[in-house]
Amino acid sequence: MEALINKKQELPHQKDKYKTEFTVVHPLFDKPEQKVDIENAGPMHVTRATWFALFALRAYLLIMILLAVYRFMVLAGILKS
Repeated sequence: MEALINKKQELPHQKDKYKTEFTVVHPLFDKPEQKVDIENAGPMHVTRATWFALFALRAYLLIMILLAVYRFMVLAGILKS
């Protein structure tokens, strides 16, 4: 495990220009980070394209749930198709 903590790697395409080193730290050995307090966060601003995509996803999920319920009711014999 200690080999993962201090392992440094040189990228092959950057041999001549710059030496880039990366330190790999396992998440179990990493220092804990301060969590974001979501109660003090303001409302999120969403663009129209993002709003439309989220609305379409919500509609798709609702339709799929309704189709699953309909199929279950047909298989249970509650509805006849």
